[in-house]
Amino acid sequence: MNLVVFEGPSGALRPGDAFLVFVVKDLGLSGQDPAVRNELLDLLLTSRYELLAALAGEPQPGVDPVRQLFLHAWDRLHDVVRRAALRGGLEGRALRYATFLAAGDALAAVDAAGPSLGLEISADGLRRLARVLEPEFAGDPLAYSEEPDPALRELFEFHEPNAAPALESEPAAPPSASWWAGPRPAHAADLPSAGTLAALIRRLDRWVPDDHELSEYRDAVDRLLDHVAADARQRNTLDARVADTFPHLVKAVAWQESCWRQFVRRGGKVTYLLSSTGDIGLMQVNRRVWRGFFDVRRLQWDIAYNGGVGAEILAQLLMRYGLKEADERLGNAARATYAAYNGGPSAYRRYRLAHVPRAQRAIDRAFWQKYQAMAAGQALDFVLCAERWGRPQSAQLSTAPPGSTPKCCIRSRRCRATSAIASRHLSIASRPRASLV
Repeated sequence: MNLVVFEGPSGALRPGDAFLVFVVKDLGLSGQDPAVRNELLDLLLTSRYELLAALAGEPQPGVDPVRQLFLHAWDRLHDVVRRAALRGGLEGRALRYATFLAAGDALAAVDAAGPSLGLEISADGLRRLARVLEPEFAGDPLAYSEEPDPALRELFEFHEPNAAPALESEPAAPPSASWWAGPRPAHAADLPSAGTLAALIRRLDRWVPDDHELSEYRDAVDRLLDHVAADARQRNTLDARVADTFPHLVKAVAWQESCWRQFVRRGGKVTYLLSSTGDIGLMQVNRRVWRGFFDVRRLQWDIAYNGGVGAEILAQLLMRYGLKEADERLGNAARATYAAYNGGPSAYRRYRLAHVPRAQRAIDRAFWQKYQAMAAGQALDFVLCAERWGRPQSAQLSTAPPGSTPKCCIRSRRCRATSAIASRHLSIASRPRASLV
């Protein structure tokens, strides 16, 4: 066993994650038990979020956190398989899965003794273990790809956003230097007075607004988020208790994650927003956590697709985790959903627990302030975090007609929902998990 899985971030992530996806799909597709499938999704997402946290943390001498997390994932997978067998969900494959568990336990035991024997779990060992489940599988069970996996998406009933046709990815040869320097000259003419979705997306494509365009940009993104929220709400048939507030959730998350930005200027060129941990664009969708569920290239260059994916993920997390917290207070559903979006399924109760790291508590508090402001119609100009765009914090961007602006707007600091947002909005530029690169 000389091809070591746990060697550096990339080597650690790919074989282990590919193995887990292979087993999750095999077990999930072998039966129709929704409880088993929910457990498998929870296992897959939790494992990926934990890997991200481990890779982003400070290294400790002699400790391989990624290897440890993989062994923990194996323990959880072991439990899921046992529960599936007890429910009769293996459909005649119980013996094969018993062999799989025995072989996996033996491999884990060898790895536990690895430091003294010089042995570790290898990619070849994982391949052999995967083929215990599917001896006739023709391909590489550890094949790693960022392409969408229709079987994975169908297994967990995730939907491909249909907000807009695909836009081109980064062109090899831009038509002109000015095309990269900012919004295209045609942008102003592309947005008709009535506004169609296609024209709206063309308007937003690779648009990093100048100071005098911020109000127009804010209004355009607001309309786009309304559309993707409505689309996700319809596809997922949300619970009536939260259906009307779902657009507030989508907009507040986009505010928290990116200050409503998909694109930024870097080195004189326009590129997509990307964090150091692989969070992309408007909704900061992580390319590792959601690998196989969605199209990474479209997440980068298509703001409508990015917004649609974020809305789809939020709808799924709201139904699976957020509603568990809705009985005592409906707003808790939004708080739990964002906690799961930010920290994974195991974090959905984080916002109300006593012993939570200070940074995570600050993130949850900042989101709750944003959500309340959004739900009250008082978010207005804060959504752009204007100081991050080079404007003074006190700038007034709102173009609402006189009399229609809520009393608590950006110039008022007395409203509870917005009083602390300016100094504590903790957007992507300041929260620990995501920083501009």
